Amino acid sequence: MLLKRIYTSRGHGIHSPLAYELVTQVLCSASACYYATPNLPSATARRWLRVAVRFNPREIIRIGQPCPQLDRVFGLLSPGSKPPLTVAVNPSAGEVDSLARSLPTEGAVMLVDTPSETVRAIAAAHTSGLLTFSGRTEHYLVRRSDLPRQHFDIILR
Repeated sequence: MLLKRIYTSRGHGIHSPLAYELVTQVLCSASACYYATPNLPSATARRWLRVAVRFNPREIIRIGQPCPQLDRVFGLLSPGSKPPLTVAVNPSAGEVDSLARSLPTEGAVMLVDTPSETVRAIAAAHTSGLLTFSGRTEHYLVRRSDLPRQHFDIILR
């Protein structure tokens, strides 16, 4: 399982162009650098910035616990004109149920400090149009109507 996760984290075996780009250039990129990168305190915060820049959301919807690192990252962004980015930090059971029912038809969801079982429960409610990328406690769900349902276990750097 670990070898498969390492293999997938480098983009091998991923046939979807969108999924390949997200894994190699956004989620697991060690070389992507943005103007605000030196001001961010951790590799996780830099990854969150890459995700937000990639999806260029018109709004960021926050669910769950406060997270100062996330606030710092998202404070650097100006609203765009694309679908929203939903961020759930350690959501409660009720928030998870609500999120599973109200996933946007287009856009991305970032789940931080969330168990894998929770992500599987959210993904199980959708038969198509959902890509999920899972690290240990960080997960990314991408909704687009033209996508098949796929799941990737990756090592986030």
